[in-house]
Amino acid sequence: MFIHVILKSLRMKKFIKLFILSVAFIATTVCSRGQNPSASVITIHGLSRDSLILIPPTNLQAVIPLYTNYIHLTWLAPQGNKFSVPDGLLGYNLYRDSVLISFIATPETEYYDLNLLPDEYIYHVSALYDLSSYGYPGETGESPYDGPVIIDTYYAKWLPFDENFNMGLFIVNQWVADTLNWHINAQSSNMTPCAEFSSTPIQSDYAFSLTSTWLDGRIIDQSIFLEFDIKLEDISSNGQEVLLTEILILNGSNWEVVGSDTAQGDFDWETRHFDITVPARGHIFRIRFTAKGISTTNINYWQVDNIHVFNTCPAPTNLEAKSPYPNTNCTVKLNWSAPLETTRELMGYNIYRDLGTGNFTNIGSTELTTYIDDISGLLEEEDTVHYAVISRFTYCSSDFSNVAQVLGSVCTVSVENFELEPVEIFPNPAGTIATINMNEDIDKFIIYDRLGNKIYTSQINNSGKQSLPLNVTVYPNGIYFIRFITKKGKSFGKKLIVLH
Repeated sequence: MFIHVILKSLRMKKFIKLFILSVAFIATTVCSRGQNPSASVITIHGLSRDSLILIPPTNLQAVIPLYTNYIHLTWLAPQGNKFSVPDGLLGYNLYRDSVLISFIATPETEYYDLNLLPDEYIYHVSALYDLSSYGYPGETGESPYDGPVIIDTYYAKWLPFDENFNMGLFIVNQWVADTLNWHINAQSSNMTPCAEFSSTPIQSDYAFSLTSTWLDGRIIDQSIFLEFDIKLEDISSNGQEVLLTEILILNGSNWEVVGSDTAQGDFDWETRHFDITVPARGHIFRIRFTAKGISTTNINYWQVDNIHVFNTCPAPTNLEAKSPYPNTNCTVKLNWSAPLETTRELMGYNIYRDLGTGNFTNIGSTELTTYIDDISGLLEEEDTVHYAVISRFTYCSSDFSNVAQVLGSVCTVSVENFELEPVEIFPNPAGTIATINMNEDIDKFIIYDRLGNKIYTSQINNSGKQSLPLNVTVYPNGIYFIRFITKKGKSFGKKLIVLH
Protein backbone atom coordinates (compact mmCIF):
# COMPACT_ATOMS: atom_id res chain seq x y z
CA MET A 1 0.00 0.00 0.00
CA PHE A 2 2.82 2.37 0.93
CA ILE A 3 4.54 1.66 -2.39
CA HIS A 4 1.32 2.49 -4.25
CA VAL A 5 1.10 5.81 -2.41
CA ILE A 6 4.67 6.65 -3.37
CA LEU A 7 4.06 5.77 -7.01
CA LYS A 8 0.90 7.87 -7.05
CA SER A 9 2.85 10.73 -5.52
CA LEU A 10 5.56 10.37 -8.14
CA ARG A 11 2.98 10.47 -10.93
CA MET A 12 1.47 13.67 -9.49
CA LYS A 13 4.94 15.14 -9.16
CA LYS A 14 5.64 14.23 -12.78
CA PHE A 15 2.44 15.96 -13.97
CA ILE A 16 3.12 19.17 -12.02
CA LYS A 17 6.74 19.26 -13.13
CA LEU A 18 5.79 18.67 -16.77
CA PHE A 19 3.11 21.41 -16.67
CA ILE A 20 5.42 24.02 -15.16
CA LEU A 21 8.32 23.20 -17.46
CA SER A 22 6.13 23.13 -20.54
CA VAL A 23 4.68 26.57 -19.79
CA ALA A 24 8.13 27.99 -19.19
CA PHE A 25 9.52 26.29 -22.28
CA ILE A 26 6.74 27.53 -24.58
CA ALA A 27 7.37 31.07 -23.31
CA THR A 28 11.08 30.95 -24.10
CA THR A 29 11.42 28.63 -27.10
CA VAL A 30 10.67 30.94 -30.02
CA CYS A 31 12.62 32.17 -33.02
CA SER A 32 16.00 33.71 -32.09
CA ARG A 33 17.91 36.39 -33.94
CA GLY A 34 21.52 37.49 -34.06
CA GLN A 35 23.00 34.28 -32.62
CA ASN A 36 26.39 32.73 -33.21
CA PRO A 37 25.65 29.09 -34.20
CA SER A 38 29.28 28.09 -33.97
CA ALA A 39 29.09 28.25 -30.19
CA SER A 40 28.57 24.93 -28.41
CA VAL A 41 25.55 26.34 -26.58
CA ILE A 42 23.07 28.92 -27.93
CA THR A 43 21.88 31.09 -25.06
CA ILE A 44 19.68 33.89 -26.47
CA HIS A 45 16.12 33.37 -27.70
CA GLY A 46 14.44 36.30 -29.46
CA LEU A 47 11.06 36.71 -31.14
CA SER A 48 10.40 35.18 -34.59
CA ARG A 49 8.58 36.79 -37.48
CA ASP A 50 5.01 35.54 -37.75
CA SER A 51 5.43 34.66 -41.42
CA LEU A 52 8.58 32.58 -40.90
CA ILE A 53 8.01 28.83 -40.65
CA LEU A 54 10.97 26.79 -39.38
CA ILE A 55 10.48 23.03 -39.52
CA PRO A 56 11.31 21.21 -36.23
CA PRO A 57 12.99 17.81 -35.82
CA THR A 58 10.74 14.83 -35.09
CA ASN A 59 10.57 11.54 -33.19
CA LEU A 60 12.64 12.51 -30.15
CA GLN A 61 13.41 9.36 -28.13
CA ALA A 62 15.38 8.61 -24.97
CA VAL A 63 16.69 5.31 -23.58
CA ILE A 64 18.93 4.25 -20.69
CA PRO A 65 21.34 1.51 -21.83
CA LEU A 66 21.68 -1.43 -19.44
CA TYR A 67 24.25 -1.03 -16.63
CA THR A 68 24.68 2.72 -17.27
CA ASN A 69 23.84 6.05 -15.70
CA TYR A 70 23.39 8.05 -18.91
CA ILE A 71 20.58 8.71 -21.38
CA HIS A 72 20.96 8.19 -25.13
CA LEU A 73 18.78 10.64 -27.07
CA THR A 74 17.98 10.37 -30.79
CA TRP A 75 15.71 12.26 -33.19
CA LEU A 76 15.01 12.63 -36.89
CA ALA A 77 16.15 15.60 -38.95
CA PRO A 78 13.43 18.02 -40.14
CA GLN A 79 12.06 17.29 -43.61
CA GLY A 80 11.23 19.96 -46.15
CA ASN A 81 9.86 19.67 -49.66
CA LYS A 82 10.49 16.31 -51.33
CA PHE A 83 11.63 14.97 -47.94
CA SER A 84 14.91 16.84 -48.07
CA VAL A 85 16.59 18.65 -45.19
CA PRO A 86 15.47 22.29 -45.20
CA ASP A 87 17.87 25.02 -46.24
CA GLY A 88 19.99 26.66 -43.60
CA LEU A 89 19.85 23.86 -40.99
CA LEU A 90 22.79 24.38 -38.64
CA GLY A 91 22.01 21.81 -35.96
CA TYR A 92 19.89 21.25 -32.89
CA ASN A 93 19.32 22.72 -29.45
CA LEU A 94 18.72 20.07 -26.79
CA TYR A 95 16.92 20.98 -23.57
CA ARG A 96 16.74 19.11 -20.27
CA ASP A 97 14.06 20.38 -17.88
CA SER A 98 13.73 23.57 -20.01
CA VAL A 99 17.46 24.31 -19.71
CA LEU A 100 19.57 24.28 -22.87
CA ILE A 101 22.30 21.69 -22.35
CA SER A 102 23.92 21.40 -25.78
CA PHE A 103 24.02 22.47 -29.42
CA ILE A 104 24.52 19.48 -31.73
CA ALA A 105 25.76 20.39 -35.20
CA THR A 106 24.14 18.79 -38.25
CA PRO A 107 24.21 16.05 -39.50
CA GLU A 108 24.38 14.47 -35.99
CA THR A 109 20.98 13.47 -34.61
CA GLU A 110 21.94 11.90 -31.28
CA TYR A 111 23.31 12.93 -27.92
CA TYR A 112 24.60 11.15 -24.80
CA ASP A 113 23.57 12.86 -21.57
CA LEU A 114 26.20 11.47 -19.22
CA ASN A 115 26.64 10.93 -15.47
CA LEU A 116 23.04 11.55 -14.46
CA LEU A 117 21.81 11.13 -10.93
CA PRO A 118 18.68 9.06 -10.29
CA ASP A 119 15.81 11.40 -11.12
CA GLU A 120 13.09 12.15 -13.65
CA TYR A 121 14.10 14.21 -16.69
CA ILE A 122 12.12 15.98 -19.43
CA TYR A 123 13.74 16.56 -22.83
CA HIS A 124 12.91 18.75 -25.84
CA VAL A 125 14.82 19.32 -29.05
CA SER A 126 14.57 22.14 -31.63
CA ALA A 127 16.29 22.92 -34.94
CA LEU A 128 18.55 25.95 -35.36
CA TYR A 129 18.66 27.61 -38.78
CA ASP A 130 20.81 30.17 -40.59
CA LEU A 131 18.19 32.68 -41.78
CA SER A 132 20.30 34.05 -44.63
CA SER A 133 18.40 32.01 -47.22
CA TYR A 134 15.13 33.25 -45.71
CA GLY A 135 15.98 36.92 -46.26
CA TYR A 136 17.61 37.65 -42.90
CA PRO A 137 21.37 37.53 -43.50
CA GLY A 138 23.54 37.15 -40.42
CA GLU A 139 20.64 35.99 -38.23
CA THR A 140 19.63 32.62 -36.85
CA GLY A 141 16.24 31.21 -35.97
CA GLU A 142 15.02 28.37 -33.79
CA SER A 143 12.14 26.09 -34.73
CA PRO A 144 9.34 24.94 -32.44
CA TYR A 145 10.47 22.06 -30.26
CA ASP A 146 9.80 18.34 -30.56
CA GLY A 147 8.88 16.58 -27.33
CA PRO A 148 8.53 16.31 -24.50
CA VAL A 149 10.16 12.97 -23.78
CA ILE A 150 10.01 12.04 -20.10
CA ILE A 151 12.33 9.39 -18.70
CA ASP A 152 13.00 8.14 -15.18
CA THR A 153 16.56 7.30 -14.21
CA TYR A 154 15.62 5.79 -10.88
CA TYR A 155 17.97 2.92 -11.60
CA ALA A 156 18.83 2.65 -7.91
CA LYS A 157 18.76 -0.99 -6.84
CA TRP A 158 16.26 -2.32 -4.31
CA LEU A 159 17.54 -3.79 -1.07
CA PRO A 160 18.85 -6.31 -0.30
CA PHE A 161 21.91 -5.68 -2.44
CA ASP A 162 24.54 -8.42 -2.64
CA GLU A 163 27.92 -8.32 -4.35
CA ASN A 164 30.44 -11.16 -4.40
CA PHE A 165 32.15 -10.14 -7.67
CA ASN A 166 31.57 -13.62 -9.09
CA MET A 167 31.17 -12.21 -12.61
CA GLY A 168 34.73 -10.89 -12.50
CA LEU A 169 33.72 -7.38 -13.65
CA PHE A 170 32.96 -4.20 -11.74
CA ILE A 171 30.53 -3.03 -14.42
CA VAL A 172 28.01 -5.85 -13.84
CA ASN A 173 26.58 -4.15 -10.76
CA GLN A 174 27.85 -0.72 -11.83
CA TRP A 175 30.82 -0.32 -9.50
CA VAL A 176 33.22 2.49 -10.40
CA ALA A 177 36.94 2.26 -9.62
CA ASP A 178 39.08 5.44 -9.46
CA THR A 179 42.31 3.66 -10.35
CA LEU A 180 43.80 0.43 -11.68
CA ASN A 181 44.90 -0.32 -8.12
CA TRP A 182 41.28 -1.40 -7.66
CA HIS A 183 40.67 -4.58 -9.63
CA ILE A 184 39.09 -8.04 -9.42
CA ASN A 185 41.31 -10.75 -7.93
CA ALA A 186 40.06 -14.12 -9.14
CA GLN A 187 42.80 -16.13 -7.48
CA SER A 188 42.83 -15.39 -3.76
CA SER A 189 39.84 -14.71 -1.52
CA ASN A 190 37.55 -16.39 0.95
CA MET A 191 35.00 -16.90 -1.83
CA THR A 192 36.89 -16.12 -5.04
CA PRO A 193 36.88 -13.70 -6.71
CA CYS A 194 37.01 -10.49 -4.67
CA ALA A 195 37.68 -6.76 -5.06
CA GLU A 196 41.29 -5.86 -4.33
CA PHE A 197 43.24 -2.64 -3.86
CA SER A 198 46.87 -3.55 -4.55
CA SER A 199 50.11 -1.63 -4.09
CA THR A 200 50.75 -1.36 -7.82
CA PRO A 201 50.88 0.96 -9.62
CA ILE A 202 52.72 2.76 -6.82
CA GLN A 203 50.78 5.78 -5.51
CA SER A 204 51.83 8.51 -3.04
CA ASP A 205 49.57 10.71 -0.90
CA TYR A 206 46.67 8.87 -2.45
CA ALA A 207 42.95 8.38 -1.91
CA PHE A 208 41.24 6.08 -4.41
CA SER A 209 37.73 4.67 -4.16
CA LEU A 210 35.63 1.77 -5.34
CA THR A 211 32.07 3.13 -5.49
CA SER A 212 28.79 1.23 -5.72
CA THR A 213 25.78 2.01 -7.83
CA TRP A 214 22.89 3.90 -6.23
CA LEU A 215 20.81 1.93 -3.72
CA ASP A 216 17.21 2.70 -2.80
CA GLY A 217 16.38 3.22 0.86
CA ARG A 218 13.32 5.42 0.30
CA ILE A 219 10.56 3.00 1.31
CA ILE A 220 12.43 1.29 4.14
CA ASP A 221 10.66 1.45 7.49
CA GLN A 222 13.21 -0.46 9.56
CA SER A 223 16.97 -0.60 10.07
CA ILE A 224 19.50 -0.79 7.21
CA PHE A 225 22.80 -2.62 7.62
CA LEU A 226 26.03 -2.95 5.67
CA GLU A 227 28.12 -6.11 6.00
CA PHE A 228 31.24 -7.21 4.14
CA ASP A 229 34.37 -9.34 4.53
CA ILE A 230 37.78 -7.69 4.57
CA LYS A 231 41.39 -8.88 4.53
CA LEU A 232 44.74 -7.06 4.75
CA GLU A 233 48.22 -8.18 3.77
CA ASP A 234 50.40 -5.50 5.31
CA ILE A 235 54.09 -4.63 4.83
CA SER A 236 55.19 -1.75 7.05
CA SER A 237 52.46 -1.96 9.72
CA ASN A 238 52.96 1.75 10.39
CA GLY A 239 49.27 2.67 10.61
CA GLN A 240 49.54 5.26 7.84
CA GLU A 241 47.38 3.38 5.36
CA VAL A 242 43.62 3.05 5.92
CA LEU A 243 40.54 1.69 4.18
CA LEU A 244 37.48 3.85 4.78
CA THR A 245 33.88 2.70 4.43
CA GLU A 246 31.71 5.64 3.39
CA ILE A 247 28.16 6.50 2.39
CA LEU A 248 26.70 9.34 0.29
CA ILE A 249 23.02 10.20 -0.12
CA LEU A 250 21.61 11.52 -3.37
CA ASN A 251 22.01 15.31 -3.55
CA GLY A 252 24.28 15.18 -0.52
CA SER A 253 27.55 17.07 -0.61
CA ASN A 254 29.83 15.00 1.60
CA TRP A 255 30.69 11.34 2.02
CA GLU A 256 30.07 10.16 5.58
CA VAL A 257 32.61 7.75 7.07
CA VAL A 258 30.85 4.81 8.76
CA GLY A 259 33.89 2.60 9.31
CA SER A 260 37.69 2.62 9.11
CA ASP A 261 40.37 -0.10 9.04
CA THR A 262 43.99 0.80 9.70
CA ALA A 263 47.01 -1.09 8.36
CA GLN A 264 48.74 -2.07 11.59
CA GLY A 265 49.59 -5.65 10.68
CA ASP A 266 48.13 -8.48 8.63
CA PHE A 267 44.74 -9.93 9.37
CA ASP A 268 42.84 -12.72 7.63
CA TRP A 269 39.23 -12.49 6.52
CA GLU A 270 37.05 -10.70 9.06
CA THR A 271 33.44 -9.54 8.82
CA ARG A 272 32.45 -5.92 9.32
CA HIS A 273 28.89 -4.97 10.30
CA PHE A 274 27.63 -1.36 10.29
CA ASP A 275 24.24 0.11 11.07
CA ILE A 276 23.68 2.72 8.33
CA THR A 277 20.03 3.41 9.14
CA VAL A 278 20.48 7.09 10.01
CA PRO A 279 22.19 8.23 6.79
CA ALA A 280 20.54 5.73 4.40
CA ARG A 281 16.90 5.27 5.37
CA GLY A 282 14.53 7.37 3.30
CA HIS A 283 17.19 8.21 0.71
CA ILE A 284 18.80 6.99 -2.45
CA PHE A 285 22.40 6.36 -1.46
CA ARG A 286 25.63 4.68 -2.47
CA ILE A 287 28.59 3.20 -0.61
CA ARG A 288 32.28 3.25 -1.37
CA PHE A 289 35.55 1.84 -0.08
CA THR A 290 38.39 4.37 -0.11
CA ALA A 291 42.01 3.25 0.20
CA LYS A 292 43.98 6.19 1.54
CA GLY A 293 47.51 6.74 2.75
CA ILE A 294 51.09 7.97 2.36
CA SER A 295 52.35 5.32 -0.06
CA THR A 296 50.90 2.11 -1.46
CA THR A 297 54.33 0.48 -0.94
CA ASN A 298 53.42 0.21 2.76
CA ILE A 299 50.88 -2.53 2.01
CA ASN A 300 50.55 -5.49 -0.28
CA TYR A 301 46.77 -5.30 -0.67
CA TRP A 302 43.35 -4.70 0.83
CA GLN A 303 40.64 -7.20 -0.18
CA VAL A 304 36.87 -6.74 0.09
CA ASP A 305 34.26 -9.40 -0.61
CA ASN A 306 30.69 -10.58 0.07
CA ILE A 307 29.16 -7.12 0.37
CA HIS A 308 25.61 -7.21 1.70
CA VAL A 309 23.36 -4.16 2.17
CA PHE A 310 20.04 -5.16 3.67
CA ASN A 311 17.16 -3.94 5.75
CA THR A 312 15.22 -5.62 8.50
CA CYS A 313 11.50 -5.62 9.09
CA PRO A 314 9.48 -6.30 12.27
CA ALA A 315 9.96 -9.75 13.73
CA PRO A 316 7.26 -12.06 15.14
CA THR A 317 6.81 -11.93 18.90
CA ASN A 318 5.73 -14.20 21.77
CA LEU A 319 7.04 -17.44 20.24
CA GLU A 320 6.09 -20.49 22.32
CA ALA A 321 7.02 -24.17 21.91
CA LYS A 322 4.58 -26.61 23.50
CA SER A 323 4.71 -30.29 24.39
CA PRO A 324 3.07 -32.87 22.11
CA TYR A 325 -0.66 -33.50 22.00
CA PRO A 326 -1.97 -36.85 23.31
CA ASN A 327 -0.86 -39.75 21.12
CA THR A 328 1.33 -37.49 18.96
CA ASN A 329 4.67 -38.00 20.66
CA CYS A 330 7.79 -36.24 19.40
CA THR A 331 5.91 -33.37 17.83
CA VAL A 332 6.25 -29.76 18.93
CA LYS A 333 3.64 -27.10 18.33
CA LEU A 334 4.91 -23.56 17.78
CA ASN A 335 2.73 -20.48 18.24
CA TRP A 336 3.66 -16.81 17.83
CA SER A 337 2.17 -13.37 17.36
CA ALA A 338 2.29 -11.50 14.05
CA PRO A 339 4.85 -8.65 13.86
CA LEU A 340 3.88 -5.15 14.81
CA GLU A 341 2.13 -3.01 12.22
CA THR A 342 4.21 -2.27 9.14
CA THR A 343 3.63 -0.57 5.80
CA ARG A 344 4.95 -3.59 3.92
CA GLU A 345 2.95 -6.58 2.75
CA LEU A 346 3.52 -9.60 5.01
CA MET A 347 4.26 -12.67 2.87
CA GLY A 348 4.65 -15.33 5.58
CA TYR A 349 7.11 -16.84 8.05
CA ASN A 350 10.23 -19.02 8.00
CA ILE A 351 10.79 -21.50 10.83
CA TYR A 352 14.27 -22.20 12.22
CA ARG A 353 15.42 -24.99 14.54
CA ASP A 354 18.66 -25.56 16.49
CA LEU A 355 19.41 -29.03 17.90
CA GLY A 356 22.04 -27.77 20.29
CA THR A 357 24.81 -27.12 17.76
CA GLY A 358 24.42 -23.34 17.88
CA ASN A 359 23.29 -23.21 14.25
CA PHE A 360 19.68 -22.47 13.34
CA THR A 361 18.46 -24.31 10.22
CA ASN A 362 15.44 -23.34 8.14
CA ILE A 363 12.97 -26.24 8.47
CA GLY A 364 9.89 -24.83 6.77
CA SER A 365 7.61 -21.90 6.08
CA THR A 366 3.98 -20.99 6.62
CA GLU A 367 1.53 -18.14 6.20
CA LEU A 368 -0.08 -18.98 9.56
CA THR A 369 1.11 -18.12 13.06
CA THR A 370 1.43 -21.76 14.10
CA TYR A 371 3.64 -24.67 13.00
CA ILE A 372 3.97 -28.38 13.92
CA ASP A 373 7.47 -29.86 13.98
CA ASP A 374 8.29 -33.59 14.19
CA ILE A 375 11.60 -34.17 15.98
CA SER A 376 11.48 -37.98 15.94
CA GLY A 377 14.95 -39.47 16.15
CA LEU A 378 16.72 -36.10 16.14
CA LEU A 379 17.93 -35.76 19.72
CA GLU A 380 18.50 -37.51 23.03
CA GLU A 381 16.14 -37.31 25.97
CA GLU A 382 18.41 -34.91 27.84
CA ASP A 383 18.95 -32.60 24.84
CA THR A 384 17.21 -29.29 24.20
CA VAL A 385 15.81 -28.11 20.88
CA HIS A 386 15.54 -24.35 20.18
CA TYR A 387 13.19 -22.57 17.76
CA ALA A 388 13.02 -19.10 16.19
CA VAL A 389 10.80 -17.55 13.52
CA ILE A 390 11.32 -14.71 11.03
CA SER A 391 8.69 -12.76 9.10
CA ARG A 392 8.99 -12.30 5.33
CA PHE A 393 7.85 -9.09 3.66
CA THR A 394 7.77 -7.85 0.07
CA TYR A 395 11.31 -6.47 0.09
CA CYS A 396 12.86 -7.66 3.33
CA SER A 397 12.97 -10.24 6.09
CA SER A 398 12.99 -9.68 9.83
CA ASP A 399 15.47 -10.68 12.47
CA PHE A 400 14.75 -13.73 14.62
CA SER A 401 11.87 -13.68 17.03
CA ASN A 402 12.50 -14.60 20.64
CA VAL A 403 13.89 -18.13 21.01
CA ALA A 404 11.65 -20.87 22.43
CA GLN A 405 12.82 -24.30 23.54
CA VAL A 406 11.63 -27.77 24.54
CA LEU A 407 13.45 -30.73 26.07
CA GLY A 408 14.12 -33.94 24.21
CA SER A 409 12.06 -35.71 26.84
CA VAL A 410 8.93 -34.63 24.97
CA CYS A 411 9.59 -37.70 22.85
CA THR A 412 9.07 -40.03 25.81
CA VAL A 413 6.01 -38.62 27.52
CA SER A 414 3.83 -41.61 26.65
CA VAL A 415 6.46 -44.15 27.59
CA GLU A 416 6.11 -45.15 31.21
CA ASN A 417 8.57 -43.83 33.71
CA PHE A 418 11.47 -46.27 33.62
CA GLU A 419 13.16 -46.35 37.01
CA LEU A 420 16.40 -48.28 37.11
CA GLU A 421 16.06 -51.77 38.62
CA PRO A 422 18.45 -54.69 39.11
CA VAL A 423 18.62 -55.68 35.47
CA GLU A 424 21.86 -55.23 33.55
CA ILE A 425 22.27 -54.82 29.79
CA PHE A 426 25.72 -55.28 28.32
CA PRO A 427 27.17 -53.87 26.16
CA ASN A 428 25.19 -50.68 26.04
CA PRO A 429 25.36 -49.19 23.41
CA ALA A 430 25.11 -52.43 21.50
CA GLY A 431 25.79 -53.04 17.84
CA THR A 432 24.92 -56.72 17.31
CA ILE A 433 24.06 -58.68 20.49
CA ALA A 434 23.04 -57.16 23.81
CA THR A 435 23.07 -59.47 26.81
CA ILE A 436 20.30 -58.98 29.38
CA ASN A 437 21.28 -60.11 32.88
CA MET A 438 18.15 -60.52 35.03
CA ASN A 439 18.49 -60.73 38.80
CA GLU A 440 14.78 -61.26 39.51
CA ASP A 441 12.03 -63.56 38.33
CA ILE A 442 11.02 -61.83 35.08
CA ASP A 443 7.79 -62.86 33.42
CA LYS A 444 8.28 -60.90 30.19
CA PHE A 445 9.84 -57.78 28.73
CA ILE A 446 8.61 -55.36 26.06
CA ILE A 447 10.78 -53.17 23.83
CA TYR A 448 9.53 -49.70 22.80
CA ASP A 449 11.05 -47.26 20.37
CA ARG A 450 11.51 -43.66 21.47
CA LEU A 451 8.03 -42.77 20.26
CA GLY A 452 6.50 -45.26 22.62
CA ASN A 453 5.63 -47.79 19.91
CA LYS A 454 5.81 -51.43 20.97
CA ILE A 455 8.22 -53.25 18.65
CA TYR A 456 9.05 -56.52 20.46
CA THR A 457 7.70 -58.71 23.30
CA SER A 458 9.46 -61.70 24.86
CA GLN A 459 7.88 -64.16 27.33
CA ILE A 460 10.34 -65.58 29.91
CA ASN A 461 9.63 -69.22 30.82
CA ASN A 462 12.39 -69.83 33.36
CA SER A 463 12.66 -68.37 36.84
CA GLY A 464 15.51 -66.89 38.82
CA LYS A 465 18.65 -65.16 37.67
CA GLN A 466 19.46 -65.68 34.06
CA SER A 467 21.02 -64.09 30.99
CA LEU A 468 19.37 -63.72 27.60
CA PRO A 469 20.95 -62.60 24.31
CA LEU A 470 19.07 -59.90 22.37
CA ASN A 471 19.80 -59.51 18.66
CA VAL A 472 19.74 -55.76 17.87
CA THR A 473 21.06 -55.93 14.31
CA VAL A 474 17.53 -55.46 12.98
CA TYR A 475 16.98 -52.28 15.00
CA PRO A 476 17.95 -48.87 13.54
CA ASN A 477 20.37 -46.74 15.51
CA GLY A 478 18.67 -44.90 18.33
CA ILE A 479 17.30 -45.08 21.84
CA TYR A 480 14.99 -47.91 22.93
CA PHE A 481 13.18 -48.59 26.19
CA ILE A 482 12.73 -52.06 27.67
CA ARG A 483 9.90 -52.60 30.11
CA PHE A 484 10.40 -55.57 32.44
CA ILE A 485 7.47 -57.18 34.28
CA THR A 486 8.19 -59.54 37.15
CA LYS A 487 6.11 -62.63 37.93
CA LYS A 488 4.69 -60.67 40.86
CA GLY A 489 3.44 -57.98 38.48
CA LYS A 490 6.03 -55.33 39.32
CA SER A 491 7.18 -53.17 36.41
CA PHE A 492 10.47 -51.33 35.81
CA GLY A 493 12.54 -50.33 32.85
CA LYS A 494 15.96 -49.85 31.28
CA LYS A 495 17.21 -47.78 28.37
CA LEU A 496 19.04 -49.46 25.49
CA ILE A 497 21.09 -47.59 22.91
CA VAL A 498 21.62 -49.26 19.53
CA LEU A 499 24.67 -48.08 17.63
CA HIS A 500 25.87 -50.14 14.65
